Amino acid sequence: MAKTKKEDSKAPQKAPLSGDEFQKKALPLHVSLSHTPPSIKNQDEEPIDIGHIDNLTLLPTSFKTGNCGWKGNKRIIVELQNGDTGPDGKEKVTVQLTYAPLFS
Repeated sequence: MAKTKKEDSKAPQKAPLSGDEFQKKALPLHVSLSHTPPSIKNQDEEPIDIGHIDNLTLLPTSFKTGNCGWKGNKRIIVELQNGDTGPDGKEKVTVQLTYAPLFS
């Protein structure tokens, strides 16, 4: 019996990674938090980040749901650009940053 187009177009399905396999193979991700877009460049055409706030490292993990992904959290201080002035001239707030991208 001849195969239909639908049968021909299906590629063999790869088995999903287990949580342990994912954690062994995945590298950490690093997130840079900024007020400015990454396209700003100096005279030498090198990217600069005048609004840099902080960095966050995300570690590979498996979640209770069975999904895998990266997670990280960090408490950071952000200066409010139009906030009330404090002792040093800028109002600052403490922010808890939690980041957990995942895939199934």
